[in-house]
Amino acid sequence: MLDFNLAYLNSILQRPATLQIYHLYYVLLGILGAIGVFMLSKAMQSKLNISMLAGPIPSSVVWGSTPEMFSAERGLEFQDKLMDNYGSACRVKGPFGADELWISDPRALQEIPVKGHDDFREPAWLITWLKLVFGPVVPTIYGKQHEVHRKILNPVFTASHIRNLVGYHQGALHMLVDIVASEVQVSGENAEVVDVFKWANLISLEIIGEAGMGHSFGIMEGQIPDYLAASRDMFALLTEMWYLHPFITLLSQLGPAFLRRAVVERIPHHPVQRMKDVADIMHRTAVGILRRKQEALNNGTLDMEVAAGKDIMTALLKHNLMVASQDRMTDEEILAQVNSALSRTIDLLAEHQDVQDKLRDEIREAYRQHGKNLDYDQLNSLPYLDAVCRESLRLHAPGTFLDRIATKDWTLPLQYPARSKDGKATIKNIHIPKGTCLHVSLGAANRDERTWGDDARKFRPNRWLEPLPMSVTNSRMPGIYSSTMTFLGGPRACPGVKFAQLEMKTVLSALVSSFRFEHSKAKIKWKNDAIAKPYADHPDGAVSKEPMMPIRVTALGERLGWTFLERVCVNYGAICGRYCTFMLGTKLPSPIAIIMRAVFFTTAAFSAILTAFAAPTVNIPISKHAGPVKSNSYIIKLKDGVSKDSHIARLLSSTSDSKVEYKYEQVFHGYAVELKGKDLDYVRQSSDVEYILEDGIFTIQYEVSETAGEVKPAVEPVSQLSKRANGSGVDVYGVDTGIYTAHSSFGGRARWGATYGGYANADGNGHGTHTAATAVGNTYGVATSASVIAVKVLSDAGSGAYSDIIAGVNYVVTSAASSGRPSIATLSLGGSANTALDSAITTAIGKGIHFTVAAGNSNVDAANTSPARVAAANTIGAVDSSNRKASFSNYGSVLDVWALGVNVLSAWIGSTTATNTISGTSMATPFVAGVLAVAIGDYGNKSPAELSADLKSHARAVVTGAPSGTTNLLATKW
Repeated sequence: MLDFNLAYLNSILQRPATLQIYHLYYVLLGILGAIGVFMLSKAMQSKLNISMLAGPIPSSVVWGSTPEMFSAERGLEFQDKLMDNYGSACRVKGPFGADELWISDPRALQEIPVKGHDDFREPAWLITWLKLVFGPVVPTIYGKQHEVHRKILNPVFTASHIRNLVGYHQGALHMLVDIVASEVQVSGENAEVVDVFKWANLISLEIIGEAGMGHSFGIMEGQIPDYLAASRDMFALLTEMWYLHPFITLLSQLGPAFLRRAVVERIPHHPVQRMKDVADIMHRTAVGILRRKQEALNNGTLDMEVAAGKDIMTALLKHNLMVASQDRMTDEEILAQVNSALSRTIDLLAEHQDVQDKLRDEIREAYRQHGKNLDYDQLNSLPYLDAVCRESLRLHAPGTFLDRIATKDWTLPLQYPARSKDGKATIKNIHIPKGTCLHVSLGAANRDERTWGDDARKFRPNRWLEPLPMSVTNSRMPGIYSSTMTFLGGPRACPGVKFAQLEMKTVLSALVSSFRFEHSKAKIKWKNDAIAKPYADHPDGAVSKEPMMPIRVTALGERLGWTFLERVCVNYGAICGRYCTFMLGTKLPSPIAIIMRAVFFTTAAFSAILTAFAAPTVNIPISKHAGPVKSNSYIIKLKDGVSKDSHIARLLSSTSDSKVEYKYEQVFHGYAVELKGKDLDYVRQSSDVEYILEDGIFTIQYEVSETAGEVKPAVEPVSQLSKRANGSGVDVYGVDTGIYTAHSSFGGRARWGATYGGYANADGNGHGTHTAATAVGNTYGVATSASVIAVKVLSDAGSGAYSDIIAGVNYVVTSAASSGRPSIATLSLGGSANTALDSAITTAIGKGIHFTVAAGNSNVDAANTSPARVAAANTIGAVDSSNRKASFSNYGSVLDVWALGVNVLSAWIGSTTATNTISGTSMATPFVAGVLAVAIGDYGNKSPAELSADLKSHARAVVTGAPSGTTNLLATKW
């Protein structure tokens, strides 16, 4: 064909010039025509793929549906109608007739913020606006620069750092309670209508100022800074001026900064001028705080600053990377979202009095046990408080949607097929041409009944205290917070999620314990100012122009009586003492000094009396679990020498509703039991009992993907595995979500062992199958001839009680003793410290079972997590394909070795050949189990201590990025 074309062209060139031009004209015309047809067909295909979707009729020929989408009055209602009428994907018209996509489908959301996080970007106008106001903050940067910023931010927002900030909430919280109480008492009664939104806004700003910036705005001293109004107006103005979005980028290109400033100052439009003022206030405040912090850091006077130099900004400055100081401005987003979330939660509690009462009881019980100043772990150990926060943030995400622009062609797969506009077809994939605008609805994804069930739009906190529906698990929602999209997901997810959760819990616990909230006569209407905000429709027909939420607040007797006095004594004792010393040391008349001293001494006496009255009559305290718990379920440890059978017989005969779940014959001198009321008191007063633990609930955590590194099967770090390195004759027990035993990767070597927790004998999650195949799978594993046995202790949602996990460990010991085969248990799970689980594993190891356990994925020292802290177990950290510590991996002296845990390809559920690529220490742990199985197959079984020593002696010292005091050994076959 090529020869023919060359010959043809040569013949043309040999003809007269006029004929040459004539023929070349048609050749060129034909080429251009072909190109035109190709481009037209591609454009038509793209247009058809979007335009064939069902969607609303636009309200404006010019602006399309944009006015409704960005309307403060109708925006939330418009998005609800889209979800009701079109499901999770539909076409909406943008300006000038452009086809845009409204999307909340779970499968598509895995593509946009996770896989395509660098290809779906904020609109140019938004990036420009953020840069004009804040500079190059995290939401405006991509690629390598974004990775650098996140590496700076992530360690500062970990639980280990956030937990240190709790103490700096307390002073402001106590003052908040006193201020609200004073507003209630102004009327001379015990109840009054209070604008809760106002005080939620103020306290949020003060807490973020102190803990985030190390700066007090003086709100609790009566100061109302202009920064507060600026932060409130910022997002509202952004929504209000939607019609100016296309011109913002153009303005930014209009010469130097002084010229742009001059142009803006001469635009006769109030919203533009207000936005200019907002930017000025933000900049002025930020520069002032930053300079003071830098001076304190340089002068060594941080301990004299607010928060004593432990705030987030100072932590960033201590990294000596000044660019990180600009990232601090994401505090405005956290402020707006936390304020909205707090107000919405109080609104929901006012509507659901039963929920409010139950929450109040839990908080007051925690106060009675730990005092009013709950620390980070104590706050997170309140399961109902956690459930209320999760449910409020699920049902009403403060940020309802975000816009993204496709920077290249992309095909989005859908979990729930979309409907065509003629209603005759369903669409499973949507082609997205480059330049398409996507409206990603976070709120709709959180309330889809196909995912969350028929009660998806109801406020039901109890859903978080029970296994989530299989539909939630199957959706594989990529959100970083409880399978919801509230804080987004993927590499560009909100780094301040833990900080936001902490502030929300601390404020709620302080307010709900002291006041009852009920709806007033004013009707609350929520509007979309980019962040959802409440407005009041008053009975007289007046509508508030500013955000507000008038709620009837009743001061409870406990708050105004003895417990208030107790708080004054306990929390302000040091202040009182200093004040008293000051008074006694002055030249004031002695009667005044005597009166002051009498007041303080009397207060202290009352405190002592109250402490005596509050002393519990039971002997054994209940050890609280730092996180969700199984309701009314406890793990009881008996003293050495006590007969377990006799004790349980006495318990059952002396109580009415107790139910013993497990006796743990092999690994733990105790049992798991359901108890409540007087039955619980009976156990607490028993002299047989050594300790009582709340039965915590653990939820597996793993990353969907990591941006760094390439996808690799887990076996690749072990080079040149010999043909006899197969683990023949060894049993590996996968204590996890179960195993899809029919998967081709196992070749008939997988079988079901036992199930604990009342679940079906199947892996409906995938985590257990993935880890099992990493250990022994033909294609992806190490010990390709070892057997694997499923021990299901976690639900298909990936959660399970510690009592069930201990039962699984007990089964491993029983089964291994029965078979007589060398046995390894791999536990890719873990959580808060649990003495009972640690004891059970230690006992199992003493009986010859080898254990590999995950270090955890919180980037903290694993010394305070279970079972990672078990000294006799092999604790595994995760590295990437470059043998560098994974950003999420826990660390510390308890780690024994590292293994690949980033982008690990292995078997999955769904079909006999299904695979998935995920990351976590969960993925690294079974790899080491496979290495141990190979060693046993090659060299014979040894004691757990001897085999663990062999593992470390043959490991390679090549891991980088691990903190000081952590091993650098990479697990390697020998």
